[in-house]
Amino acid sequence: VQRGLRQRIRRCEECAAAGRQLVLMTKGRTRSEGDDCPICSLPLPLDSEESTFQACCMTKLCDGCILAAEEAGMYDCPFCRT
Repeated sequence: VQRGLRQRIRRCEECAAAGRQLVLMTKGRTRSEGDDCPICSLPLPLDSEESTFQACCMTKLCDGCILAAEEAGMYDCPFCRT
């Protein structure tokens, strides 16, 4: 009986510790929706080398969407198509 009680207490302590860790992980800074690529809706990379600012429509696009547009034969802006 004592052994089962000790195991349940240990499991409860592990669950509580995991819950505290989850709370700590969710309390960080969040990125705004403005940090998403307007084409694929994925978050833009933090490295500015991996995204491109399009002056024609004043948007920032991920290089993946620009590469996909170029592979499809579209060499103008993939967002506003100018």
